[in-house]
Amino acid sequence: MQTFTPDHTGYREEIAGFQTGITSTPQLVVAATSADDVAAAVRLAAERDLPVSVQATGHGLRAPAEGVLISTRRMTGVTIDPDRAVARVEAGTTWGSVITAAAEHGLAPLSGSSPASAWWATPSAADSASSAGTSAWPPTAFAPPRSSGPTARARPVRSTPAS
Repeated sequence: MQTFTPDHTGYREEIAGFQTGITSTPQLVVAATSADDVAAAVRLAAERDLPVSVQATGHGLRAPAEGVLISTRRMTGVTIDPDRAVARVEAGTTWGSVITAAAEHGLAPLSGSSPASAWWATPSAADSASSAGTSAWPPTAFAPPRSSGPTARARPVRSTPAS
């Protein structure tokens, strides 16, 4: 688990995001590469009574990060189960990676308009989860139709967070 404090080289680059109107000043940045790193960062924050923020690809912060910022941009694993039409993705995975991995199996997720966005950070993921009748996760995506006829229906594909 790599960490950065304000006096370390790379700190500013690590906390950089797309919301240029938000200035974050976390005491510690954890560059997570696994779920174990995330858990360790949360334990550390709890021990020090510090707030926790999470940033994947630069989207997602609506308020300045203070305390501990967990950067998940290095957590980019994607696994596709074509038989169940399920994508298992890590927290820093972008839609572009999910689209590419799903396409290898003839599947396509219902994604946002930017392949650079984190898979969980797009309105389409939240909208599809809501329309699927789930409270939050997993968001539902859709595979291509089974036939090319005009009445073909898309087959639902679930995107679930990797554990």
